[in-house]
Amino acid sequence: MRSKMTTRQHIAIDVPCAGYILCKACRGTAYELAKADEIQFMQVGRKKIVSVAWLEQKLGVDKGELDPAIDQWLRSNG
Repeated sequence: MRSKMTTRQHIAIDVPCAGYILCKACRGTAYELAKADEIQFMQVGRKKIVSVAWLEQKLGVDKGELDPAIDQWLRSNG
């Protein structure tokens, strides 16, 4: 039996998007969660980014399953 190949559209997102997807946190709360190491992020210049793979693992969802939520966030806030 072949397993279904899944891909993800997004590799990394910003901290506010990750906070919202993780727990419906507002922008400020998302950065507080990152500061408290509840959201794992990487610093790229002045920007803090979150690996979508990490977020999928944290939430226990399949690869690519968060794409619709990320797309919705980007349409509303991007």
